[in-house]
Amino acid sequence: MQVDVGILARRFQLDVLVHNRGKARLASGVLRRLLFGRPDLVVMWFVVPSYALFVTVLAKLVGARVAFITGGYDVVKMPSIGFGALRIPLFRRMFRPTLALADLTIPFSTSAAKQIRKHARPRICEVVYPGVDTDFFTPNSTIGREALALTISPVTDSAILQKGLRTFVEAAGHAPQMRFVLVGLSSDGSIEKLRTMASGNVEFIERFVSVEELRDLYRRASCYVQASLHEGFGVAVAEAMACGAVPVVTRRFSLPEVTGGLGEYVPLADPRAVADAALRSRHVTEDEREGLREYICARFMIERREQELVRLLRRLAMSQR
Repeated sequence: MQVDVGILARRFQLDVLVHNRGKARLASGVLRRLLFGRPDLVVMWFVVPSYALFVTVLAKLVGARVAFITGGYDVVKMPSIGFGALRIPLFRRMFRPTLALADLTIPFSTSAAKQIRKHARPRICEVVYPGVDTDFFTPNSTIGREALALTISPVTDSAILQKGLRTFVEAAGHAPQMRFVLVGLSSDGSIEKLRTMASGNVEFIERFVSVEELRDLYRRASCYVQASLHEGFGVAVAEAMACGAVPVVTRRFSLPEVTGGLGEYVPLADPRAVADAALRSRHVTEDEREGLREYICARFMIERREQELVRLLRRLAMSQR
């Protein structure tokens, strides 16, 4: 989101409204901007069920065009793990008219676009991949690779299943030669479940880390594990690859798009396969790691996202005028 705010601020007169102070303030802020600011475009990150339809209708009433950037929790239905907004019938009923009214839907993966089309018929739907700051996320030859497997995720009951965190923690027991590091806050105390099953080579970093510390972890990690059941894209995978870490991922949803067949694919919920892939990553050469970075630079650079995002939104704005 921050990347997109930077892109749009360079190319458009931009007003940013963050939904973090309750629905009443959100409604007031939206009304004030629509009535007095008279925007050409309203761009929303995610089709948030509690307000997306409301904002879309208001925007259309004052003559603004509406675009959604979407593709994660908001567009899937996975009741077996309690994940996805569309598992709730009311939200599914709101989802279809929201995207039917919107002028443009921008999923951040082809996989996400397929999920959207299962539940709605957007007017225009064009995939634009997220951008990775490949000038910042780089390898560092002065930092040696460690026998380190890394994953990053919020730790909740839902995420333990969706992000494959249990698989990651259990894999450590099959690879005692390596450290397994999980970075992420736990808002519901579910991290204690993972601690009870963790072997001595598992480390939990239960806090927010700075981008510099994050980059340092990517640079030192032999592999980055994303043993997920669902991913709308997987930005951390792409960032880690840009730093030379070998991706160890499932074939679920968008992950094959992100890795492009590079790195290691593992079956879902298979700790031993994750452990074996992590151990193999220690023998990947620096030239092979550079190939991972080159793939990310070719497909997911911020400049490419800027070009495609601005093209779509400018076209929408000009059609409005």
